[in-house]
Amino acid sequence: MIGAPLWYGDKPYRKTIEALHDIGFDYIEFSLDYPLPDGLDDLNVAKEIGIELAFHAPIDIFLAHPRDEIFKASLNVFERCMKAASKFDPLYFNFHLFHSTTTHIFPEVKEKIRENGLKACKVAIELSRELGFPVCLENDGIFDDLFLSIEGLMITIDVGHIAVKKLRKGEDYIEGIREIVKRFDRKILVCHIHNVDVKTLNDHVSLLSGDLSLKDIVSILGSRKFYLIETFWKDGYRKKKADIDSFREDLKFLKDLLR
Repeated sequence: MIGAPLWYGDKPYRKTIEALHDIGFDYIEFSLDYPLPDGLDDLNVAKEIGIELAFHAPIDIFLAHPRDEIFKASLNVFERCMKAASKFDPLYFNFHLFHSTTTHIFPEVKEKIRENGLKACKVAIELSRELGFPVCLENDGIFDDLFLSIEGLMITIDVGHIAVKKLRKGEDYIEGIREIVKRFDRKILVCHIHNVDVKTLNDHVSLLSGDLSLKDIVSILGSRKFYLIETFWKDGYRKKKADIDSFREDLKFLKDLLR
């Protein structure tokens, strides 16, 4: 199945969802940033239109923060989001482990970050089993073997995020993607695919506009249950936002690569 992203700024949802459905997308991955999940009833139009839903946890929460006050508040929001999403029978629920802590370089702080991140993953799995849909940890933020060894926790591999990190270090991004796929092959449920402009290192660029070798990347990823075309921009300078026309072109391009 191939999906497209949707967020609070895409209101009115019906118009956007209908347009994405009409050009051939199978599902929507909906981001739950503030003020969501309040007001999610507007998403009922997806079922009417006949398109499936997945969800992306808000990126304004810190599920690996070492300050317990911030961590617990973030966990409360996370739980509320998962329970709100359950009303829509989602395909999956994607989340990050962020912390936003300048002292993360120190061993004692790093250990606390890992401790709280592990707690968050365990809560995610408990809710996943209770609510009946898979949860996926994305490889942007804290991505640790300790978490990935948890039974039932799946992975979202975001190729653009891997590429940017490798390119900043002057390393081979293809080998970086190949390594993660080799290590976690059976746990990868979702692939977030977008392009990167090598000059600016801006990601979430249209598949047809960046510099990554997407043919090689898709060949490494192979057949996966879910591919999300997570493009926000038409170009690497972020002057033009992705629109229905660019999504139509990206969808055709990805389908051709997957044949």
